[in-house]
Amino acid sequence: MARAASGKAIPTLLSEARPLLGLQIRETVSWAQFLESGVDALGVVDTQGHKKAAYQAFAVYARMPVDRYPLTVSSGRIRGMASADAHRASVVVWSKSPKEQSVTLDLASLPFASGICTIYRIDSQNNSYPANPTEELIPAESMPYSQAEPFSWNGTISANGVIYLEINDSSATVGNPDPEPASPGDAALIRQEHAYSSRGKTNYAWLYGFGVISWGNL
Repeated sequence: MARAASGKAIPTLLSEARPLLGLQIRETVSWAQFLESGVDALGVVDTQGHKKAAYQAFAVYARMPVDRYPLTVSSGRIRGMASADAHRASVVVWSKSPKEQSVTLDLASLPFASGICTIYRIDSQNNSYPANPTEELIPAESMPYSQAEPFSWNGTISANGVIYLEINDSSATVGNPDPEPASPGDAALIRQEHAYSSRGKTNYAWLYGFGVISWGNL
């Protein structure tokens, strides 16, 4: 396991998360040590409550829409994921190379006509604590998006760095649900959501009421 304090932690975490997208049913995914214990540095939040670089891997993933879309990558040193819904399109790419890499992101067939594209960098100098005291995601640049012409972003990605591109629909409020179908016959069950009442608490960990589980030789 990569140490969450290192610059390599974010691309490692994203690389580990990508295979989970192939699972058809999953109710929860947990990071074994969210808060540092004081003995090691595997947490994504340190003992003083500061969000470390690895925290941003989860922050980026949480911002991405649920529905996954194809992403073609031409470099063996770059990995990525893409998703979109009616009002937001997201692409995250990361490098596991020890050297800076050139990157071109081409997007097509977005579900809205216009919007604002925002680029976030996560590396040793951007959105990374403690090397950079910024603990919240701060954009590096932004630009308008129009479906009327091809959209492409060109830039570089730092060694073991992350680029997160997010385009938000300018004609709607991001996060609003899609309209309800006119009749039940027009609807189809896509996925089942699960609610966990204890998730909003501030305790260090939680225990679900699954009863006692014993491990041993059968």
